Amino acid sequence: MKTPEDLFHYIEQALRTIVHEDVRDEERIGKVYALVSQFFVAAGEDEPLHFTTLFARIAHLCNRFRIHARHTRRMQRFRIDAEGFLRKGSIENNSDAAEIWVNGSYALHDIASIVLEIPKSESTTTLVGRKAPDIPVIGKSKGTFKRHANLVAYEIDTAKDTLLVCDADGAEGEIKLKYGDAGRSELFKENVLLAVSLIGFPLTISAIDIEIDADGSYSPRILVIEPDYLIDIST
Repeated sequence: MKTPEDLFHYIEQALRTIVHEDVRDEERIGKVYALVSQFFVAAGEDEPLHFTTLFARIAHLCNRFRIHARHTRRMQRFRIDAEGFLRKGSIENNSDAAEIWVNGSYALHDIASIVLEIPKSESTTTLVGRKAPDIPVIGKSKGTFKRHANLVAYEIDTAKDTLLVCDADGAEGEIKLKYGDAGRSELFKENVLLAVSLIGFPLTISAIDIEIDADGSYSPRILVIEPDYLIDIST
């Protein structure tokens, strides 16, 4: 395993290489995405959890290190845009290719510095040579309906029967998910509490037929608790 200093130096040097390579911006998206994946795998090596999605890795690590919501939203925004481009080969949400990889570079440089507790050798603006793009927030519309959402829960408020979750489809940050609403989701309560006590956090959840309340909280009709990781019992 690399030392924190070695890993951060590697991240910075890899970003410099990506910036100065004579390649199209579309290629840089894939390179930054691969670097982001490498970092989150390496940074979570001490965890007894084996995640299967980058979304869950980001949500867990950012929650564990209390990363500022601004950096978390930027990273999740990059992941959404990059995965959409890599899957379809086209740019969505009126973002150009340069904006996507620059967004990922800023998020990675900031989060890596915080997690590894290593100061940046230079500002991200100097490293990347561009200003940070704005972070559009998409995904949920308050007071509407959503058919399905993949979520990672990392905190519970038993007094209010809510879970604090992140939604894989948006970069909104923390969302409250109600699991004890009378007439809608009160049947989930026992199973949610059991899953939290047996598995703990982070907990991956598929929510179906979701009403999005005026305050932005989720009220699903169906919850499927499906751990996004295996627990390592060999250590």
